[in-house]
Amino acid sequence: MAPVSLRSMIDLELSGNAFIVGGDPTEGDIAAYIWRHHADFGNESKRKAFVKRIAESKHADIMIADIFDHYGSAMEDSPASSQFGGTAIDNRLPPIPAIASVCHEYGATFGVDPRDVADIDLRIVFQSCRAIRIQSGAKYSEPKRLRAAKSEFLKTQHG
Repeated sequence: MAPVSLRSMIDLELSGNAFIVGGDPTEGDIAAYIWRHHADFGNESKRKAFVKRIAESKHADIMIADIFDHYGSAMEDSPASSQFGGTAIDNRLPPIPAIASVCHEYGATFGVDPRDVADIDLRIVFQSCRAIRIQSGAKYSEPKRLRAAKSEFLKTQHG
């Protein structure tokens, strides 16, 4: 699957996809999420066959877990906030739509048309926005997966 982008996230939100807006995912939510990130997205002649394959699959539980992992990995580096011990720092986006803020922040810093930012891998955009904010003094803890990997490494070294 292609990475999550701001545009794919907004497309799915507008269609009420449970993976983005919450709720129990249906077969339609599964098919729509995967199709939106599929290499053939936009090719309507292939969409019906794809949806049929998903509907006939007996592995909905595996697909749901994979989708949550796919979406979760994109959101790991969200530049919203950090917490360490009893200290929390809030780096929320300004009171304009989040997509506009992130597209502007990334675009202005890297000389990219903000409309083009909506199609960039969300992980790259978020990591870049975090780096921009760190340069300005924002504090963040390391991503959850990195902390878990370090913890596991330390356990194997000392235990």
